Amino acid sequence: MIVITGDSHATRMREALSLLSETEQKDFKVKFGKLASAMLMPGRFFNKKFFREDNEGIVFTDEEASRIFNKITKNKGTIKRNDPRKFLFSMGFHAVTFLNNKCWSDFSIDPKSNKQYISKNAFIEMVKYNSRYTLKFLEKTKSLGVEFSVLMSPPPQRSFYLDRDKINKNFTESQYLLICETYRNTFANELNTLAIDIISPPDEAIKDGFLREEFASEKPGDFHSNIEFKMLYLKKLLTI
Repeated sequence: MIVITGDSHATRMREALSLLSETEQKDFKVKFGKLASAMLMPGRFFNKKFFREDNEGIVFTDEEASRIFNKITKNKGTIKRNDPRKFLFSMGFHAVTFLNNKCWSDFSIDPKSNKQYISKNAFIEMVKYNSRYTLKFLEKTKSLGVEFSVLMSPPPQRSFYLDRDKINKNFTESQYLLICETYRNTFANELNTLAIDIISPPDEAIKDGFLREEFASEKPGDFHSNIEFKMLYLKKLLTI
């Protein structure tokens, strides 16, 4: 079994699988077995402690996340040492909550900005602090000998930037792209330090650092991808 779960970018994966060709669906089943997938909770809730360790392994402490995880895993809600399941965790890479912080009306990581400059080292520490519980969860899961990868969220979307006044009033388009890329790269570097595998978005879905519009959500001001992007991700899993 493969379990794809985490933040809101983990939704609609079973639907995406059903839209692949019959051959691709069979190949997926041969490689991974059954697919279980659902969002545990929105990304902002990963900024507080959301798990605990017990004698058996790791369990989610958020009541709704625990309920959902138990449901999709048929009441096997503990991630155990040498767990036979493979996990894809969608968490940590999306910076929306971070970008919404009111500090960005006064601060910037762009040295050319007229705002107070935040150094690269200071920004790295901000990202690490913001991600501290996610990183600890992934580190603990790895220590149990569990097979898993972290699924990188979709690249930043130009349409999201243009539709969100709270975002575009604090960042130029290039600054928005810079802070998203720096955030994602910083989190990726932390995972690399922990020797945790990362699955990045398919190259064909990206143009000039942004998610191609044909893979963006149809909803105005939405930072999620559409079903076609999720299909691309599943196809990529078949090749790695």
